[in-house]
Amino acid sequence: MGITLNIKDLVPKWVVSISGRFTNDILFDPYSLKIWKKLIITVGQKNSSFEPWFIEKLAGCRSMTRLLYSQFHLSKELTIESIVFTVGMEALDRGELPNNEKRVIQYSQALLTKWYSELSDNNI
Repeated sequence: MGITLNIKDLVPKWVVSISGRFTNDILFDPYSLKIWKKLIITVGQKNSSFEPWFIEKLAGCRSMTRLLYSQFHLSKELTIESIVFTVGMEALDRGELPNNEKRVIQYSQALLTKWYSELSDNNI
């Protein structure tokens, strides 16, 4: 009867957590952010009546980036409500909301659908 010792038992959990977070930050975050911004622009060009300059601003805004990070780092589900709220606030700030009130919901639904299909199709 021997004692088996797993190497993971020797490493403290906080070291594993920090190393996993570091690896995620270095490898995954830039790639996922690049895909996220590309999807925002693609969906905006194909499915919305927003001005092209607004779609570019939306792809680069911090609130849309925060949605992506909250999904992966805070394990929060990306919902249609959160996207509608974020896109709506950005549209309001930039004067695009009065002409596109219903388009915000349509755009958000298209973005969410495209994002989940990208996640299921992408092997990385």
